[in-house]
Amino acid sequence: MLKKIFLVIIFSLIQIVFFDYLVSAQSIQDFAISLQNEYIFDQNGSCKVSETFTIENLMTEKYLPSFEYHIKNTNIKNIEVFAGGDKYDPQIENTDTYTKIKIGFNDKVLGKGKERVFTINYDVDNLAIKTGDVWELSIPKIEEANLYKNIKSILVIPKIYGIEAYISPDYKQKNENDTSIIYHFEKEELKPSRIVAGFGNYQTFTYIINYRLKNEDSFKKTESISIPPDTSYQRIFIDSIKPEPDAVFKDIDDNWIAEYSLEAKQTIDVSINGKAQIFSSPRAYLVPKTQSLYKNIEPTKYWNTSDEKIVEVAKSLEDPQAVYDFVIKNLDYDFNLKASERLGAVNTLSSKHKVSCREYSDLMITLLRAKGIPAREVIGYAHTDNETIKPTAFFNDILHSWVEYWDTENDYWVSTDPTWGDTSSTDYFNQFDLRHFAFTIHGSSDELPLPPGSYSKDVGEKDIFINTSSLSNYKETKLDFKNINNILFIFNRKYSIMMENKNHTALYDKNIKYYGDNKLLSEDNFEAILPYSINKKVVKIKYSFFGKNSPDSIMVFINGGDIYLNGPKNLDVYSHTILIFVIVIAIFMIVLTKLHLLKHKPV
Repeated sequence: MLKKIFLVIIFSLIQIVFFDYLVSAQSIQDFAISLQNEYIFDQNGSCKVSETFTIENLMTEKYLPSFEYHIKNTNIKNIEVFAGGDKYDPQIENTDTYTKIKIGFNDKVLGKGKERVFTINYDVDNLAIKTGDVWELSIPKIEEANLYKNIKSILVIPKIYGIEAYISPDYKQKNENDTSIIYHFEKEELKPSRIVAGFGNYQTFTYIINYRLKNEDSFKKTESISIPPDTSYQRIFIDSIKPEPDAVFKDIDDNWIAEYSLEAKQTIDVSINGKAQIFSSPRAYLVPKTQSLYKNIEPTKYWNTSDEKIVEVAKSLEDPQAVYDFVIKNLDYDFNLKASERLGAVNTLSSKHKVSCREYSDLMITLLRAKGIPAREVIGYAHTDNETIKPTAFFNDILHSWVEYWDTENDYWVSTDPTWGDTSSTDYFNQFDLRHFAFTIHGSSDELPLPPGSYSKDVGEKDIFINTSSLSNYKETKLDFKNINNILFIFNRKYSIMMENKNHTALYDKNIKYYGDNKLLSEDNFEAILPYSINKKVVKIKYSFFGKNSPDSIMVFINGGDIYLNGPKNLDVYSHTILIFVIVIAIFMIVLTKLHLLKHKPV
């Protein structure tokens, strides 16, 4: 009896389409299957898919009389089947969840080494989605790819999508024509993961983050919050912080910290809103100080690098790639896991099937640190369209955890997401995406600062609101300078200048020189001046009677621009005049007092 082979391909689609190709091992024993997929996208995100199967007989007496094809997606359109130059009329059955295509072939292809070639064409509208400023694509992963003799996939992307932001895995070949970029992938590239790609210069998120600060004490105290910082992968724009903080500064891990003074028993609700510009690859950014890098290899409560099991595993892993591979291979994400106590790296090794994104991060960071590689945790927002593929959420909000390690060759932090690498079967080590928005960095501490979302007004209340957007036309304005001096200047000779950054974003590499009547008084170099930050500069001015040698004006020179402030000359003149007047009055009063005493001196 001739053996009938059914090749069933099941597609799983949720917003972005994820396909799983399933080929039975039994069919492979009798046939050698080669597959070529071609995905041609148009400017609106629709895709024409052409799937060509070449099935070679490995047995003389067996052939393929029919082919059944299941697509778990009722939005597939315009299905056509071609074989041997003929157009076939397949049987199509639609259910609530899938489309079934059955092809009965008119001829018999007999003989060992003989091949049957047929093509299924169809249209699909949701392989590409535009989010904000970026087109994002997710192409089917071919499961059991090793069962195929050959696999080739071709992506044809319109140039109008923008520049390539990221693409994974690496393509075998890339070429272009007047309107499109064409990517070629082969079996070796396609085996580990699906194809994911992003096109556009960057992604933009708008954000609103709320905090509640409480002073439970009966005395005045200072409270702080962490606000989203600039990193190698993102640039932050702040439209407003209400109320404005007393101070904004960077900590040792490059977190941005805003401080507020609270009176006894006072509560303050803080709201910050703005935009975040997200990059898929690390950009040139500030190189951390050596002290900071050393802090990122030290053991902590949850990152116990001295544990024997950790040390043993770390020794067996060659490099960061091996550490990443070990973590995703040995951990299984628990989608049913509710908020629970954080395990830490050591306990994660023995609780491999009951873990969240925090445990993936903790284990990877600890193994990297145990190898002497600086590593840290990033907590933030990760834009997901499918929680079963790319899960997030711990604390009360939508927070996700991932890892950064220090690349000594390029001098920057490299982001990697072992959780999503495992759950989505996508390579998140060699290529990052445009969906991760960092809120807080944990390096010197594995717990502090607290991330946004943990300052909730009430349990379960949502404090973080994120949407994709387009970047506004932000323009850099001059820093604001004011002199803040008083009469004490004539005694301490300290001329005080207040500098405030009223820009929406941080300013970098600013050289500031202070001149008095064209004479250099002082010079500062700022790596970063954070938005809403206030810096006080004190310039020492030599004593000058009645301001004879005091400068009329102070010129602040910043990277080619200048700002003029009133100099201390007038202050010297006024203060010295007042001082002399006071001295004269004092002398006069003393003289009068003495005359009065002489006049009334007893005889």
